[in-house]
Amino acid sequence: MAKYFYIKSIQSISKKGKISKVDFVNGFNLIHGPSNTGKTLILKCIDYLFGASKVDGLDNQDYLVIDLVCENGFIQIKRYLEENKNKVYLTSSIPDIESGEYPLVSKTKTTLSDIFLTLLGIDQLPIKVIKNENFATQNLTWRTFLHIFFLKESEILREGSILDSKTNTSLTAFRSSLLFLINGEDQAPLEKEESPDSIKLKNQAVRAYVNNKLKKISEEESKISENLKNISKEEAEKHLNDALHQVNYNNDALSKITQENKRLTEENTSLFVEREENSVSIRNFKELIAQYKIDLNRLSFIVEGHKPMHTHEEETSCPFCDAKMTKEDDLVNLESVATELKNIQIKLKDLTATLELLEEEDIALEKKINSNHNTINQNSYRINKILAPAIKELEDTIREYNTYFNLQTEKATLRKMASEWNEDLSDYDDDKIEDNKYKPLDRLPKEFFRNMSTILETNLEKCSFPHLSSARFDKTTFDVVINGEPKSSQGKGYRAYLNSIVSLSMLEYLDINARYPIPLFIVDTPLLGLDEAIAEKQATEANLYNMRYAFYKFLIEIGNHKQIILIDNNKNLPKVDWKEYSLHTVEFTKNESFGRYGFLEGVTD
Repeated sequence: MAKYFYIKSIQSISKKGKISKVDFVNGFNLIHGPSNTGKTLILKCIDYLFGASKVDGLDNQDYLVIDLVCENGFIQIKRYLEENKNKVYLTSSIPDIESGEYPLVSKTKTTLSDIFLTLLGIDQLPIKVIKNENFATQNLTWRTFLHIFFLKESEILREGSILDSKTNTSLTAFRSSLLFLINGEDQAPLEKEESPDSIKLKNQAVRAYVNNKLKKISEEESKISENLKNISKEEAEKHLNDALHQVNYNNDALSKITQENKRLTEENTSLFVEREENSVSIRNFKELIAQYKIDLNRLSFIVEGHKPMHTHEEETSCPFCDAKMTKEDDLVNLESVATELKNIQIKLKDLTATLELLEEEDIALEKKINSNHNTINQNSYRINKILAPAIKELEDTIREYNTYFNLQTEKATLRKMASEWNEDLSDYDDDKIEDNKYKPLDRLPKEFFRNMSTILETNLEKCSFPHLSSARFDKTTFDVVINGEPKSSQGKGYRAYLNSIVSLSMLEYLDINARYPIPLFIVDTPLLGLDEAIAEKQATEANLYNMRYAFYKFLIEIGNHKQIILIDNNKNLPKVDWKEYSLHTVEFTKNESFGRYGFLEGVTD
């Protein structure tokens, strides 16, 4: 038995045999282009092949064909537009579904509706569902719940719940059908049950009180949002990390420069000591050289005076020690003086060379000290004029982003409070105020409204609904309540957008919890009228772009496990790289010179 299926193609064959065909994939499908190109007509054709009584806009066309791929085979359904239009012709490769003719309506035969129910995995047909408060029953049909996943352009702007049937006469039947999809129980055996007569007034008061609290929380959250920078949390985290990285980099540079100044200061201290020692040596060498020069002059005087002294034959005195000297002694003393003179000349030469080296070293030490001093001054300037102000500015930036995240935390706290209030309100919604009449919503699973509320709020966040603090699926309206206020208070501009998300949320609930989930979502212009939110002063251009982009990303994500067929106008399309996601798109150009003009081949305005 089939449990899932998807639409592979839709075809319209003209009376002259011309085929107009659109192919689909089991995933995300987008059909877009200008108005009056047949985009909506494609959905009308699908609706006709799903059992609608008629279809407009197909002049000169003979019949329609839809190809379905199922878990265990394929099915092709053919339906004529004029003669024999109350039956379909089916070709099947599925063992449990025979090829042949099937009526649209019959009390005894298998119908087209039964075929589609079978594809969902529903067997033992017919299935009975309760159609009114008096427990009367009718057969479950495909079209009873078709509207929750097939959103027509004429219905997308509904003010009431997009899930409920348009007419009150079929409302109970739809809700009973939804109940069956969830629990799979035939409702024929149900009997009337006794319960309290009236709705308790205190429950109404509690609901009003909680909704007022949710509204106040939303207002407080809006105030916080105004103080937050116009950036996402991810961008703020990136900027904060960049600032932290830069301040760490600057601190490292500051540390390195400080260490360098410390090293240069210590080095200069050593150089000052070394230079002082060098200066002492220079002074000592200069004094010693001066003394050697005096001695050199004295010895030179003795040598020069040797000749006059040698002419006297009597004894004479030594010019150094005043001792009596003979001529022989004078000759010996002269040799000693000459030797000493030579030694002093050699030492004087060595001392002079050494002194020159010491003076050169002193000059080098002075240059090194001055160079170090200049580097210290440059480093000090960089610290005081560049690094320190930059670090302070970065620290101010870090404080600002920390404030941003503190506000985000406060906002999350308010969101949590709103969620808790929502849960309390869901508890009151779950109170079964029963009477003798059949009420299908009271028979839904205990956590149905709470789980739907969670799914709805999550999906609205994914789709970037502005100023969202809480969302709830309300039992009374069977529709979304945002920030404690009903959908009608959100303005007409948001209706198509919210209706689409409500429908998608119900399908997600069925995917998770139902015995018979629905594998399709078909929608015509889900963002219709969204521009009016600006006129209503409920959104900005930035809000609308984020909503469109996020909504499309959301549908692309859903397309990973469900077939999505989306009809939209070009003006509603966000900037998405369709090729990047390997998405299936069909564009109608309304131009005979390039591309495909529209759905019907050879048909133009």
